[in-house]
Amino acid sequence: MNSPSRYAGCALLLLLFWIPGSAWAQSTGNYVDHDMRGSTVVVEGDSATAHLTFYAPDVVRVDWTAPGAARPDSSVAVVQEAEAAAPAVRDHEDALWVRSKELAVHVQKTPLQLRFTEADGTPLTRESTRYTCTDNGHQLGFHLHDETDVYGAGERAGSLNLRGKAFDLYNTQQYGYHEAPPQMKVNVPLAVTSSGYGLYVDTTWPTRFDIGAANPNTFSVDVEGGALTYYLMASPDVPAQLEQYTALTGRQPMPPKWALGYIQSKYGYRTEDDARDIVDELRTNDIPIDGLILDLYWFEHMGDLRWNRERFPEPFQMMRDLRNDGVQTIAITEPFLVPESGLFEEGDQAGYFAQNDSGDTYLIDNWWSCTESVASSDAGCQAALVDLTNPAARAWWWGQYPVFMGEEMGGLWTDLGEPEEHPDSMRHYEGSVASVHNAYNLLWAKTLFDGYRDWRPN
Repeated sequence: MNSPSRYAGCALLLLLFWIPGSAWAQSTGNYVDHDMRGSTVVVEGDSATAHLTFYAPDVVRVDWTAPGAARPDSSVAVVQEAEAAAPAVRDHEDALWVRSKELAVHVQKTPLQLRFTEADGTPLTRESTRYTCTDNGHQLGFHLHDETDVYGAGERAGSLNLRGKAFDLYNTQQYGYHEAPPQMKVNVPLAVTSSGYGLYVDTTWPTRFDIGAANPNTFSVDVEGGALTYYLMASPDVPAQLEQYTALTGRQPMPPKWALGYIQSKYGYRTEDDARDIVDELRTNDIPIDGLILDLYWFEHMGDLRWNRERFPEPFQMMRDLRNDGVQTIAITEPFLVPESGLFEEGDQAGYFAQNDSGDTYLIDNWWSCTESVASSDAGCQAALVDLTNPAARAWWWGQYPVFMGEEMGGLWTDLGEPEEHPDSMRHYEGSVASVHNAYNLLWAKTLFDGYRDWRPN
């Protein structure tokens, strides 16, 4: 996912085919020249430039930019470094061949377009042929063979095979659904296939996948803004493609053994006695339990990262007792703060919350977690959102955690991080809601992971 605030200018729209009734898309133009910049092959066209970089012998990164523009220089998600060695380039009259030991990019010169093959020339897929500048972002198309099955894209309800479906990739809270909703909480712009390749689109922006719905042999990707970067991964099967993807974006360490066991949760345990009682009840009935989640009631106001001592008078002793009984304690936290929270004023004064157009803290109206007295007042409920795109806000937010966790707490449950409420008119340190929304929960998870690792290694 590209860093959201660094790229501006005319967007590219790449199209595989002409759709009747759609706006006309200009030709990409023809090949003009190419050169090697470090390990990247830069192919200049009349109207667009393709940057080709191998991250592994079987993984190539493609950036399409306006002529003369630099490719994106950072990513929120990709941690793998590009290969130092430059790929082999063969210049023929009608095409360039950019080749590693396992993957080749065939760059057709007239008109400028890309297709991908194995090193021996076995076809994988081909890319688009036309583009135009537009305020609506990018559209990129790939040819789908009749027998190709497509999987992935994050949390999806319904069949695993996504062929014939179209849906948006925009993290969205879903409650109590009875039919498969088109959008859910966890969206990943990754598609893996039965045809020897996977595709990862490195973007934080709202994105739409149409996998043969509008046209049965076209997989189109619409990206609302930012830069246009994707990785083509060549491997014979889905597990191998997933390995390539996790090499790009990072692999989580093995979780502790207890985290793979049964974790008890409900909404919620209102007191310390309630928490202890449910563990005793499960043990009495010989039901294994390895973890207990404490929902909202462990604090007084949302945004308080401190114990409600009326409800939980001895939280650290409780956690020690549960741990001695083989049960780890997990506490819920959210990135939303109501004005009654003990941390609200500090965060507000420091500018650590998402803002409105005037540069003041953006207060979300009709928030649901306030105290009963506030919820029933004429003023209504309000909440602010920690701006986790701001490095200073991330450091401040993590700094509140060790005090209530101590050495006793086993883990954290990050909740509402889609974010659940994220009005388009909010402003973030790194840009608009559209540019940061899909990266927000990743930034929060990284903040807690890095802080936890440095504070309590292993």
